[in-house]
Amino acid sequence: MERKHAYNQYRWYMSGQGFYFFAGGIGFVLKQWLIAFYLHETPQVLGLAQMVMSLPQLVFILIGGLAADRLELRTHLVRLQVLAAVSMSLLCIFLLSGALSVWAVVSVGVLDAIIAAFAQPARDSLLNRVTQGLEKRTLQQTVTIANMLQFGAQILGMMLFNLVRIVGPVPIIVIQAGLALSAAYSTTKLDPSPPEHKGESSVGAFIRDIRDGLKESFSSPLIRPVMIWLSSFGFISMGVYMVVLPLMVRDIYHGGALEFSLIHVGFFGGVTITSYFLSKVGHFRYQGRMLLLAQTGTISSLLILALNPEFHVFIAAIFLWGVAGALSMSMTRSIVQQNALSTHRARILSVYQLVMFGGSPVGAALAGYLVRGYGIHNVLVMSVSTSAFFLISFALFSRLWQMQTHVTRMLEETEASSGP
Repeated sequence: MERKHAYNQYRWYMSGQGFYFFAGGIGFVLKQWLIAFYLHETPQVLGLAQMVMSLPQLVFILIGGLAADRLELRTHLVRLQVLAAVSMSLLCIFLLSGALSVWAVVSVGVLDAIIAAFAQPARDSLLNRVTQGLEKRTLQQTVTIANMLQFGAQILGMMLFNLVRIVGPVPIIVIQAGLALSAAYSTTKLDPSPPEHKGESSVGAFIRDIRDGLKESFSSPLIRPVMIWLSSFGFISMGVYMVVLPLMVRDIYHGGALEFSLIHVGFFGGVTITSYFLSKVGHFRYQGRMLLLAQTGTISSLLILALNPEFHVFIAAIFLWGVAGALSMSMTRSIVQQNALSTHRARILSVYQLVMFGGSPVGAALAGYLVRGYGIHNVLVMSVSTSAFFLISFALFSRLWQMQTHVTRMLEETEASSGP
């Protein structure tokens, strides 16, 4: 009976995961499309808009992690998902009133980013608790399955977005809000999840708790290399993805909504398919080596993009990027979740989100200005060169090559202790 209940909890969690990121996939494409295609703004405006919409998540993510450690997670997440539905509906008001502008899109994007800053650490922390009652599944497998569902649902959202050419943006946004409410309903089916960390309510206590989360993230010999890795590559990848790719579709391939959505379907398709195969693997012995391999795939895809290939090759290169991204995300997130203290888990996961997306604002703004000054091709060449430099540096001077999973270390310790 307990095992059946545990699996029911797991299914409701994954159901909410799917609904939430189905809505997120629509929103991810929608805001970029509204700015670049509906309003037809310049590269600088697109880059700055992406920067402004990214910043709030970075500013609030550590507070979001602290809130997730201190609050009852189920109720907290339900409220956030309902609020997300309200935020999505605001774009309908702007569109129907004829008041849509870059500032209107950015304002909604800022609100969405704040909500995400609180929702993501809560959702990630809740996954650990849902997984505890399962048999025959490692945390790395459930993390990979969650990633697969997340990006698969986002693909569905991006494919659904193609209907914008037929029905316009308003009905699409209504569907998006309905999906967010469905995610909230699924979350209500979970058991209450009381906080494992209870701290004082003073400002000083909040600051100390956030500082403790940062300290634990960068003092752990297993988590610290992952944080440095993400901060090194994040601003390059995010800048290219958020600004350069939409501009390539518009200015080089002269595409519209269909072609624009295909770049996201290609990337997240690579992520989803790779995550499916990764979910069949219990664990990798050397996660750090898999990270180095994944980054090699990312650099290869960027190099292909720099050659301005035919559009079908362009999409194939983005698919390869998604394959590498799935491998990288699975390894980094597994390392962090496996080695984070339960009392600090949400805060450490919020730091993980911070360093993963911390380069987004700078990368987006920088990419917009570099494209204007040097052109798309040269910006891609710069990205390849910089990424290759970082990759070689990590391979030679970091501990990633020797890093093992906690499962492998436990097996080796058991074998050593039982040896002759």
